[in-house]
Amino acid sequence: MEIQPECPSCVALQLMRTIQHRNLTNWRSVMADTLVATAGLWDSADNPGLIIGQMYHHVNRLTDCRDPYKEQRRLADQLAELYWQRHPVALEDLHHRLLYATAGNIIDAGLNANPEESFAQLDQAIAQNFAHDDSQQFFDEVPAQATLLYVTDNSGEAVFDREVSYSNQPNKYRIVLTVRANPFLNDMTRVEAAALGFSDLVDTIYDTGTTYAGFDLELLDPRARQAIDSLDGWILKGIANLEIQSHHPAPVPRLFLYRAKCPPTARLAAVPWNSNVAWLE
Repeated sequence: MEIQPECPSCVALQLMRTIQHRNLTNWRSVMADTLVATAGLWDSADNPGLIIGQMYHHVNRLTDCRDPYKEQRRLADQLAELYWQRHPVALEDLHHRLLYATAGNIIDAGLNANPEESFAQLDQAIAQNFAHDDSQQFFDEVPAQATLLYVTDNSGEAVFDREVSYSNQPNKYRIVLTVRANPFLNDMTRVEAAALGFSDLVDTIYDTGTTYAGFDLELLDPRARQAIDSLDGWILKGIANLEIQSHHPAPVPRLFLYRAKCPPTARLAAVPWNSNVAWLE
């Protein structure tokens, strides 16, 4: 998704939230320095996810803080496990599990660092159902026994991603997973993936190749890139992956699962703001 007029205000909002999350006393200088450091990117950046990633890493360098959302990731996974125990979905109901995984994209430290508040809104997000749903078309387009790339996003929603992966097994879909190479916001890393049991569930787990937001195939290890090039389809979670990938062509079907958290992502699928989207690019 190319940069839209609303994107600078979203970056500013996320900058404000990350400064508040760190309880900085020198917040004015950190904000000013970060705004100056990222201002020059607007003319050249390919997508807003790149600027957001640069913004967060600049704040981390200024504050010497490499993983400020570690506790949020742990708590989000804990709350999601509890939610799943109370609201299970039948293994064969892949569509309903996809809805959980998509609605779970509401758990976003960039917009709300409090996992309890996010989960308080999850029931309502699930009850909305899909405002746009291309999931069946996606599975119709991939082979009957496909191997699929599943690009993860946030912790918490990753519990529902795991349950989607379980549902894929009876349908004879094999899963290759990608996780964040190093901590970034509340995105899932290998540590969380192992704790949630993905290692025993998917064929392979690859790092995204970057600590920035989103999945960029060009930044992967060459062997990982070659392996992913041979897959039958991609499922990509969240806004950052949508921003980086959706305006570039791919040789296989790609299903983007996300909450339309901003006007540009809502316009992309012609849906209301803050709705659930399964969009086949």
